[in-house]
Amino acid sequence: MPDGAESPAGAAEPAEGDGESADAESAEGAAEPHPAVLTPRIRRRRASTQPPPGSDPTPLPEPARHATTENDEQLRRDKPPHWG
Repeated sequence: MPDGAESPAGAAEPAEGDGESADAESAEGAAEPHPAVLTPRIRRRRASTQPPPGSDPTPLPEPARHATTENDEQLRRDKPPHWG
């Protein structure tokens, strides 16, 4: 395009110095190394901490502590005073 003329939107023109010489350099491996692509890290809302030393990664299930009817009589006797 002549100087002073604007390129239409979406049209891409190679900058000076780009083109075949850049392709030849990259093919030979003499080009600058490409910067590493940065990917956003997944941010969690909960804190994740390491387990304390000596803890078991697969603990055994907790044993049953009492029967389901063990405390029924005590609960029946423990009525508030206004219940009569």
